[in-house]
Order: sequence, then C-alpha cells, then structure tokens
Amino acid sequence: AQVSYENRKMSIMTALATKLKEQDQTYNWNYLAHFSALDWLEKRGSKYGFENLKPSFQVRNFQYCKFRKNPIEKAISFYSMDITGILKVTDYDLLKNAICTGIGRGKAFGCGLLLMAPPNPYEIEE
Repeated sequence: AQVSYENRKMSIMTALATKLKEQDQTYNWNYLAHFSALDWLEKRGSKYGFENLKPSFQVRNFQYCKFRKNPIEKAISFYSMDITGILKVTDYDLLKNAICTGIGRGKAFGCGLLLMAPPNPYEIEE
C-alpha cells in the first residue's frame, strides 16, 4: 500500500505524541509542529551549509494546505509554517545556493524559501 505524504507526516506527529506520553509529558499539536519543524530544519542543515541554534527558533503559522488545480486532478496537500531563528553558517557556498534555490520539496508552493537578515544583537549569546 502506498503511504501518502499526509499520512506519513501524521504518523511522525503521532510517534512524537506517543514518545511524549511515554515520558509523562503533556503535549499539544502546536508543540509537536514546533518539534517537527526544528527536526526538519536540523536534518537539512549539513546539506545546505548551516547549523540551527535550537533555543533561538520559533515556529509560527503552522497550517495544513490542500487544494486542486482542477476537479479532475488529485488534491495536493502539504504542511506550511514560518520558522524564525538564528543560524550558524558552516559552508558559505552551500548556504548561498540554498538562499537562491530554496530547500525542501514544497518550493513550487512558496515553501522552503530562506530569508536572511542580520540578527538582533540582543538575541545573540556570546
């Protein structure tokens, strides 16, 4: 049986919820979305020339998107969120390419785009 992206994503979220229950921790879907987003970003860091500094990250606007180009075609669905925080550059050329081309599979839908700005000096830990 073919596993859809939606089912795979929900199974990841369910696995996280189960893990938290085993550790007697309370959870909510926003917390799981945040944890999942940071995991997603961390897995891409070495490929795209950065490390994420977890304590500085915030996940906002987590949403499930589903639409059809026309009534005949299969529906397209994906999760979208905004992640803000401070990255540490590990490979300038890889990061430069990632900024120009984006990261992840949802680029056609405006996901995976990187916007870089200088950090707030009051948020940087020495």
